Amino acid sequence: MRRDITIITERAHLRTQNAPVHMQDAPVRKSTWKQPAECGPWIQVNRDPFARQSVERQRRYNIGNADCRGCGQSKHTAVRRLPYLYAYRVVPDSGRTYDIRGLYCSISCMRSAHIC
Repeated sequence: MRRDITIITERAHLRTQNAPVHMQDAPVRKSTWKQPAECGPWIQVNRDPFARQSVERQRRYNIGNADCRGCGQSKHTAVRRLPYLYAYRVVPDSGRTYDIRGLYCSISCMRSAHIC
């Protein structure tokens, strides 16, 4: 396989040598797509003013074979079909955060598993 790559690159080099002058230094077009980070930002999903706390979630990628703790399914992004699930935490007005164990596909699955 390594030999095939070498042959292909040599052919591409020969093509650029024989090309007109204005085409020799043409930039190579690369894909702009990047692998997403393992975690997205924390986003506030729900606010309970009487309990003076809010629920936040974070999208987690590279979850391997993990499934939703509530229903057993996993979600996928629309474009690249990358699997992801959400991690949740409770943030009271005092500022201390309480992480909720497990990964969930939606807030309803998290609430049904934790009665939050």
